[in-house]
Amino acid sequence: MKMPKNKSVNRYSFQKLSFNLANYKDLSKFSKKVKKGSVSIVINGCLINSKNKIGVNYGEIVKTETIKILSKYFYVKKEITILKIE
Repeated sequence: MKMPKNKSVNRYSFQKLSFNLANYKDLSKFSKKVKKGSVSIVINGCLINSKNKIGVNYGEIVKTETIKILSKYFYVKKEITILKIE
């Protein structure tokens, strides 16, 4: 897998799974389409709150629905790279 450029999304598929690797500066586009049961892996970056406390750090595997909920309370500091598996 190659790291995506600025606003592009790299899409891959294997058997019945779909993999989307993308960089985000904010999570507004990320949370529009969420399939139930999908999983997201934070490859690079983190989500932090207004007090600079980390909510989700790189290397963590979380449900995509959880990132959608956390995006209301946490924000992306610089940039975050997420691998979404559906």
